[in-house]
Amino acid sequence: MQHYPLYSIADSPSGPLPAECGSPSDEDEDEDEDVTYPTISEFLKQLGAMETGTDFHYFTSYTDSFHDKGFYRINQLADETFTVKDMMASVVNLREGTAREIKRRAVKKVKQIQKAKHKK
Repeated sequence: MQHYPLYSIADSPSGPLPAECGSPSDEDEDEDEDVTYPTISEFLKQLGAMETGTDFHYFTSYTDSFHDKGFYRINQLADETFTVKDMMASVVNLREGTAREIKRRAVKKVKQIQKAKHKK
């Protein structure tokens, strides 16, 4: 059996980690702080209004399910780490085609908002 030396808390480095230890996405998060993205309920209402009689996605019916899981603004849906499969697992009875449509349109809307922000 191998023995390892014991270290106390006093032996550990204190203070904040150096800046280079931050994640590469920290800068992106700072940019998002200045932007207020539309709520998911507003976004799904807009999608529902654009829906034709043959689409059958019923976007607004998923609003409460997104809220129940802690999703409130469209940038959360557009997050690249949140996949279509994640969305389907999070939202009860969400079909893949509808999830893909929500994801695609959320990504597009977030890009439009970010592009408009950078033009200012």
